[in-house]
Amino acid sequence: MWRMSIGNSEFPTEISVQGNSSNAEYCLLKVTQIDETFLVGFSLYFNTLFRLKESTKLKLEFIKSAVRTPMFENVNEVSLSGETLTMDDLDSFLTLYPNLDVLKIKQSIDGELNETSRILVVKNVCLSNAGPFGMNLLTKFTGQNIYLNKVDLVEADLNEIIRKWINCEGYQNLVSVHATMDLHSGRRIQTDQVFNQLPIERFNPTERPEHVRYTTRVFRFTLDIGFHGDNCYDVIRKSDGKKASIRADF
Repeated sequence: MWRMSIGNSEFPTEISVQGNSSNAEYCLLKVTQIDETFLVGFSLYFNTLFRLKESTKLKLEFIKSAVRTPMFENVNEVSLSGETLTMDDLDSFLTLYPNLDVLKIKQSIDGELNETSRILVVKNVCLSNAGPFGMNLLTKFTGQNIYLNKVDLVEADLNEIIRKWINCEGYQNLVSVHATMDLHSGRRIQTDQVFNQLPIERFNPTERPEHVRYTTRVFRFTLDIGFHGDNCYDVIRKSDGKKASIRADF
């Protein structure tokens, strides 16, 4: 513990510098008190010290006081962990960073989406503990890439998403969806309901490789995806003939 001087004030602070596997270092600050004087002072101190020119990635353990986090400049990616988020807390936090390209959330989210929810304007979203919130987000998603882990999938909603994409009624910015149910839930996805009454074609390996190493730059992880078996299909968008491949495994 030491006292950190910012402007004309001093704040009790615990600081440690740590390394990680890539030999990059980061500085962890624990501040025992947060008030408006500290927030304003620390924002100025941080921006003056680092003089960041490139976009910033902010990794934050979220607690309710985090909605009063110092405003860092030019943030394009945020990674949140910590206690369960409410939609009100998340909206308040995202108000600080309205132009995010990437949002990664490790904890669960409690609450209902509405048309003004700020998560809906983020281009790329990754939820590690999506639950029922994740399915709700997917049905309203207007961005490019979405990764949902431990999500409560609803077959009828998936069917509607695919149908709307085919008919150019929604999801036209979509690049990729990866959604995984909780393996411990005991529930299996009903693939026949996902593709019910959709104009599907068998996946064609001559047009797209069966085995794809799907590397998503936005989320920085790699998935080995095999488009083979009985539940792999292609669908074609009516307006321009663009083809999407879908694998649905129980």
